Amino acid sequence: MFSKPHIKRDYVRGGKYGKIKGFDFYLNSNERLKPYQRRNLISEGNIIIDDCIQKLSVLNGNSTDLLIQNTSLNNLDSKLSDEELLGMWNLQYDDYGYLMDRFFDKWSMERLVGSTMENQIENSLDSDQILIDDSKLKSLVDRFRTSHSSLPF
Repeated sequence: MFSKPHIKRDYVRGGKYGKIKGFDFYLNSNERLKPYQRRNLISEGNIIIDDCIQKLSVLNGNSTDLLIQNTSLNNLDSKLSDEELLGMWNLQYDDYGYLMDRFFDKWSMERLVGSTMENQIENSLDSDQILIDDSKLKSLVDRFRTSHSSLPF
């Protein structure tokens, strides 16, 4: 007799509004983050970015001011729109995710899955045959970690 009202989701995974990488926040259909997500992105994101800048300055032996001028690492400004924050954060996540302790595992998995998938697609004529074995993926992550173990953090 009575049907339940249709509840619309706030976001669509893979939708046109985008995802804040690492945090896994999605912009709503009105192209905005929820207030707590925005606060979280700006506060935690800036802490993570500052940490990346410190690590790069130790690795390169440059001052932090010079490093900020020569890289795309910039703190997130609360005056920016959510779309601008998304673009700025995602660019920094893609370029410097290996320096982000909180997101290193997620970043490396995305990289390994992406490169593994690309290689399999190139080597396979039938895309239905693309399978990623969990143990292979874990061994790839372990190899990636050991190859980056020389970093001082």
